[in-house]
Amino acid sequence: MYFDNDTWNLIVRAYGHLGRGYPKKANIRREVTVRTYEPECVGSTITDIEFPNCVVRFTDGDKPVTLRKQRRDIILAIDDEPHRYLTLSRMVQKFGWTIIPVDRPAMIEAVLMMYEDRVLAVMLDHDMPGMDGKEIAEEFLRERSLPVIITTNSTPGASRIHVVLDEYAVPNWTAPAMGMLRDEHWMDILFEIETDLERE
Repeated sequence: MYFDNDTWNLIVRAYGHLGRGYPKKANIRREVTVRTYEPECVGSTITDIEFPNCVVRFTDGDKPVTLRKQRRDIILAIDDEPHRYLTLSRMVQKFGWTIIPVDRPAMIEAVLMMYEDRVLAVMLDHDMPGMDGKEIAEEFLRERSLPVIITTNSTPGASRIHVVLDEYAVPNWTAPAMGMLRDEHWMDILFEIETDLERE
């Protein structure tokens, strides 16, 4: 795996920050994932060096901060009608999950920036004014590998999103939007996602 000098220097600093000594290039692929991004609402470059049990974050290359990994307990619901999730929110609370409904792209970015290491799954409505589910998948979800549940009763609408996510190997399911309050299929998917994450 190739890293430019700046990224490699951050990896070395992350290992030192955690007291792990100098990293061996042969082991990097198994030990860490590196992600660099520039959230619009922050105005800085963030590089996350992700280890199995924590993340070492650099903001503009400054001093590292250690973020301990937690249970993935947040469900991000992207929908122009967030009130639809009130009942579902009460249903999932007993399993220790919290639904955060958002209806604007700026809020998606903010939630992912603050809570991405806690997001269990993303529920994505396919049909929204201004920015549809396919565009949101392309801009916010395709490179994050967070499990996505497409909430729709439209097969063509779901197919357009599946194409985007499948290209980047993002795990995704489709569940009926109209059945979210009564269809156990929703809960089955969430349990399947959590079980798969626990096995990793």
